[in-house]
Amino acid sequence: MKIALLARNPHLYSHRRICEAARARGHDIEVLNTLRVSINITSRRPMLYYRKRRLEDFDAVIPRIGASITFYGLAVLRQFEVMGVYPLERIRRHRARAATSSAACSCLPAAASGCRSPPTPTIRSRPRTSSISSAVRRW
Repeated sequence: MKIALLARNPHLYSHRRICEAARARGHDIEVLNTLRVSINITSRRPMLYYRKRRLEDFDAVIPRIGASITFYGLAVLRQFEVMGVYPLERIRRHRARAATSSAACSCLPAAASGCRSPPTPTIRSRPRTSSISSAVRRW
């Protein structure tokens, strides 16, 4: 199986481990710098280029898209999908991750993402007791 790993830094430990695991299982894996991928958007024959070389014959793509290049990375991933390459993660997950990456936002609306927001803390007041019942408790 021929796999493309979309990552900006192939020397990161997690990227190296993904490549080692894929090669140990007999797969051919290639690390592609996401910013070096050129997109040719045509309705008849969509194509991707990496350093003037056509990217074709990939069976799967593993996106490792950083927060700084989310929108371009998603465009490249979408183009891979249009070309018939199986993505490891669907684009909806990346959109959800991009929307939730800011520190102020903890979750997307429940209708859009299926995610539940964290529960709001509630303060429960103790039921008021009469002075007689509190006196009985002391005994």
